[in-house]
Amino acid sequence: GHPVVFAHVPKTGGTWTRRALGLEKVHGEHGPPSQVAYLLDTHSVVAQIRDPWSWYASLYAHLSHMGRVDDLASWGDGDPSWAAVLQGWTDTTSTERPGRILGLPLAAPGAVGLWSRVYETFLGDRPATLIDLAAVAAGWAELLDTDSSDMPAENTRGSSAAYRKLYSKAQRERVRKADSALIKACGYSFLGKAKSGPLVPWPIR
Repeated sequence: GHPVVFAHVPKTGGTWTRRALGLEKVHGEHGPPSQVAYLLDTHSVVAQIRDPWSWYASLYAHLSHMGRVDDLASWGDGDPSWAAVLQGWTDTTSTERPGRILGLPLAAPGAVGLWSRVYETFLGDRPATLIDLAAVAAGWAELLDTDSSDMPAENTRGSSAAYRKLYSKAQRERVRKADSALIKACGYSFLGKAKSGPLVPWPIR
């Protein structure tokens, strides 16, 4: 089949995918396809995506586990709590938010949440295929025209029960509004699968 460049968006199960598929790392742990521009004329771009509610929760848990309190506080106006940081990540009006996440530079702030901004940063207007993390094996099997049973099973999404407890009703709605266009394109509901199927075309229409 056609060769692919896998753009490893942070906190989307990319480490599991590299191991499961035996992908060769050609440029760092994470990064946009533009870092391997010499491959883009001959390779299709693929990235993974997960619903924004689990992505924000996973990102917060990851930064907390790493002891990155200052990074969290920079998004929460000095407050590293979940409520304050989520408020910052889903702020669609301020142009003063940090320009990096996990060391990666971000596109200029726009009227979208951090989840959407990360995909805008990584992919821009470049055509790509997004694979829903909730159906990652089926998505790769469809893309590569192979049998999903050949891929090892792994919990790549964390605990939905734990994530569910983090969110108030107002916080769920705040995420939905901040990232509405990409949520709609994927057909995501709170902590759910992409209703559009395991493969989502990018850019969104």
